[in-house]
Amino acid sequence: MIPDESKYRELVTLLGAVRDGNATAEQRLRTNDLLGQYPELQQYYVEFMLISVELHGCRRLSPQEHADLLTEQIIGSADKSADVLSPADEARREQIRAKAQRQLEAFLAEQEALRRQQAALQRHENRRSFRELCSLAMGRFEQVGIWTLRMTKRLAAVTAVVLICLAITLPMLNRRVVAVLGEETDARWLHPPEDANLHPGPMVLEEGYAQITFKQGTQIILQAPCTFDLCSKNRMVLERGMVTANVPSQAHGFAVQTPRAQVTDFGTEFGLQVKDQHESEVHVFAGRVRLETASRARQPSQKRDITQGKAAVITKSGELNISSLGARPNLFVRNIPGPSTFGIPNKRMDVADIVGGGSGFGTGRRYAGIDPVTGLTVSTYRSEKRTGEKKYVEVPSLPFVDGVFTPLAQGGLMPISTAGHHFDFPPGGGDWYVEIAHGGKPDPQAFLTLDGQTYGTTDRPALLMHANVGITFNLDAIRESLTGSRIKRFTSVCGISNHVQKTKTPDAIIYVLVDGQVRFYRKIELPTDLAVNIRVDLREDERFLTLVCMAGTANYGDWTFFGIPALELEGER
Repeated sequence: MIPDESKYRELVTLLGAVRDGNATAEQRLRTNDLLGQYPELQQYYVEFMLISVELHGCRRLSPQEHADLLTEQIIGSADKSADVLSPADEARREQIRAKAQRQLEAFLAEQEALRRQQAALQRHENRRSFRELCSLAMGRFEQVGIWTLRMTKRLAAVTAVVLICLAITLPMLNRRVVAVLGEETDARWLHPPEDANLHPGPMVLEEGYAQITFKQGTQIILQAPCTFDLCSKNRMVLERGMVTANVPSQAHGFAVQTPRAQVTDFGTEFGLQVKDQHESEVHVFAGRVRLETASRARQPSQKRDITQGKAAVITKSGELNISSLGARPNLFVRNIPGPSTFGIPNKRMDVADIVGGGSGFGTGRRYAGIDPVTGLTVSTYRSEKRTGEKKYVEVPSLPFVDGVFTPLAQGGLMPISTAGHHFDFPPGGGDWYVEIAHGGKPDPQAFLTLDGQTYGTTDRPALLMHANVGITFNLDAIRESLTGSRIKRFTSVCGISNHVQKTKTPDAIIYVLVDGQVRFYRKIELPTDLAVNIRVDLREDERFLTLVCMAGTANYGDWTFFGIPALELEGER
């Protein structure tokens, strides 16, 4: 006969009473009946003792919590994803389990003998005299005392065996390899791994990128700052940070636990971000994942399948919103960048990469740009004389860019942010020639140089701003995308490309504005000013960073740009 779940739950309660020394005679008899009637419950007895010892060091549980947790652990098939032990370790563990089983069988035999004695007593008690009954009762008390002593010894022996078993198996489980550390780019760890083999436990990536491969085949790209915990060969916990997962078919069911949800993969590629306030965002690039939110007060758990091309956001309040990936197509890095990439997570963001449609960490498109009149993006910039208009236009396709504009030919006050900031520009604007672009050399004749150094490369990016153009970045939107980082300052070098020089002494005017206020100003003239350094500190309450390049004496040949433009980052204290 196979016991149903109610029998398991009943046995948990009975064994708990026996373990705690509170069992009544009726409870002991009922325990004996269950163990004799259902052989499957005998193995359950051994598992109960093992798990009881594990729970002994945990927080104090109520009897109901204890029973529920034990039943869930055993009936619900606890984690089976641990690596297989070596043959020698497996044999040793089985010897210990066999010893515990033999002790259980001896205990059951003794229980059966006791049951028969009690049955005989019940059949003959009506025929015995008062003295016989008293004598038998005294003998029974003696037997109970002997049984109790033996039971105590056996429980102590079983506990000792369990402790020995745990002492052997737990270190083995903690030493097992669940993942392997692969390629790294500018990686800095709080506690660097001793070698490439990674074991269960917490890890913190403070800067850069790292790639790990789980034993079951899932490849993960970690983007700093990232705090995570390796659990098994197909499971991890992400406390905060960004990961991109590529899950092959054999790793179907790979799971990532976050503070407010669990993401379970069904053979796909997805990105997951957990922010400091536990807000989470999931992007599915291929296949399908299942997102299950944690239940909260007056907010039950939600379970949704997120399919390819969709993004899901769990807000700070616990709400689940699903939308298209179109709004933030390049939030996650899908291939680990090379060592020459300028943007480094938790160290600096590449402002030119943002203009190219990227996250600031190498996901943007080189040569892509923004039309300063329409706010529309272009895949490749071009040089052609055009005329600006008196307005400030938003750039809805780039979440980190607030808007763009062209200063007026006659000068004057004009808006430079969607929050209503204005600035009074001098005359000299109007005409413009090249889109604001993630610059470089789309052809061999248009590369950019300052003081003999080439810019517009992977390690030395350039924000091309041929006069007369301006761009405003939304610092709050950028901060919202960061996890565990704060913006310290804007740094760059600026100047007129020495290579493209069609006038004898080209000149230009550079502005750096923060919330409409001048924080840097310089009139640049060649050949005197070859490369000018910029360093502007930024406070947490400052919202908009505006960069402007205006023509000088003649708006011809002044290929002005910001070289290695960066928002420097630091970890939040």
